Amino acid sequence: MTPEAAEGWRIRARNDPLDFCRWMFRSMHGQKFIVTPIHLKMNAFFLRLYAGQIPRGIINIMPRAGKTITVAHFIAWGLGQYPDSEWIYASFSADLASNTSYDVREIVQSAEYQRIFPGTRLAGDSTARDHWKTTAGGQVKAAGNEGTLTGFGAGKKRPGFGGALIGDDLLKPNHALSDTMRDKVNRWFSGTFRSRRNTPDTPILIIGQRLHEADICGFLLDGGSKEHWEVLTIPVLDEDGNSIWEEMYPTEEMKLLEMADQYTFASQYMQRPAPLEGGLVKPDRLVHVDAVPAGTEFVRGWDLASTVGGGDWTAGVKLGKCPDGRYIIADAKHAQEGPDGVRALLLGTANEDGAEVRISIPQDPGQAGKTQSLDLARILAGFPVSFSPESGHKILRAQPLFAQINVG
Repeated sequence: MTPEAAEGWRIRARNDPLDFCRWMFRSMHGQKFIVTPIHLKMNAFFLRLYAGQIPRGIINIMPRAGKTITVAHFIAWGLGQYPDSEWIYASFSADLASNTSYDVREIVQSAEYQRIFPGTRLAGDSTARDHWKTTAGGQVKAAGNEGTLTGFGAGKKRPGFGGALIGDDLLKPNHALSDTMRDKVNRWFSGTFRSRRNTPDTPILIIGQRLHEADICGFLLDGGSKEHWEVLTIPVLDEDGNSIWEEMYPTEEMKLLEMADQYTFASQYMQRPAPLEGGLVKPDRLVHVDAVPAGTEFVRGWDLASTVGGGDWTAGVKLGKCPDGRYIIADAKHAQEGPDGVRALLLGTANEDGAEVRISIPQDPGQAGKTQSLDLARILAGFPVSFSPESGHKILRAQPLFAQINVG
């Protein structure tokens, strides 16, 4: 590239966050940053937030779309425009937030950045990954969604853009089904994160994939902060069913994902989370067979309850793995019984299945769970029974089964 062409890129980078990202990515990594409609939409949103037109913004976007890289370059670009601007960047993990903060610092320290924005330099004592300053009084502070931010703020008490609060994937995907974890993140946003504005005009940006109807985005859009939020929704498939980025998210692959896991596809890829009860299993994909193939190996898995005539059900499913790799549901028992009735159901079913069918029973945590396991082991003497501790949401643990059913 000629010196004239390089200088032209620097001028463009100085004036536009996406051009800045493209040029810096090439300069620092020797690779081309691929620009797609996703990044054009995000960049237009960033520019409006920078101009003060979006005081509260949400971007919902699919995973692995270069979101965090683009955000890191936007922060570095904003510091170039206003070296005294103050930023707080948060994610579900303190380590991830710290890594992104470090990436921004590396950009600012680079020789090419200094050619574009010579007025923005790191203060001499800024060596920490999660908190560093500029010589003009600007700063970047990174934190996880449980971290304290006492003593730190975002935004500047003066005219013009002064920085922002950015929450990038505030909820961890495998916490999305936990009411406790969702509420914890929402409370942290309201009680800690949002209060770090140095001025009422400091913009707040929440960016990430949708994970649940009541995730942080759902909480805010349902009035959780008593503010209006402007939303940019970027689904992976357009209205005609075509991928917004074919090379990264092939249309046919996305349709297979939708078939296998409708809920994950609707929430994380289409940004339209729906109730789990309606998007887990496609019953029409279950095929009835007249006979169990020879050589099928069986296990009977139980989920225990202990309420007579109401509440949760005790359930035991007999699942077989066929020689050709398919799975077959051969039988299911369920009842609403007390402890004695549950013991009788387990023993009666074991006698019906025979000793060749293994038995799997979950073990509750603590001493009570160990005591129950010993009791059931005695009752089921002579049968191959195993006990295993289970953790995490049941629906999350069942996702592999749902995927197998939904693809036939």
